[in-house]
Amino acid sequence: MLIVMKPGATASFFEPKAPAAERDKLHLPEMLFMITSSILVFDHRLRSPKIVPPRPGR
Repeated sequence: MLIVMKPGATASFFEPKAPAAERDKLHLPEMLFMITSSILVFDHRLRSPKIVPPRPGR
């Protein structure tokens, strides 16, 4: 499973009126790529975490 995170870009894509992100003072990378076998998902509505394992045979 490949996870790509680009902070702030998604919000401004779906909501053009969202303010642009401030200049990065910490010099963090623009994107973060991770290859994982499982992922932890937090459901904010139910307030519960769930572990999503890889599909069988992978």
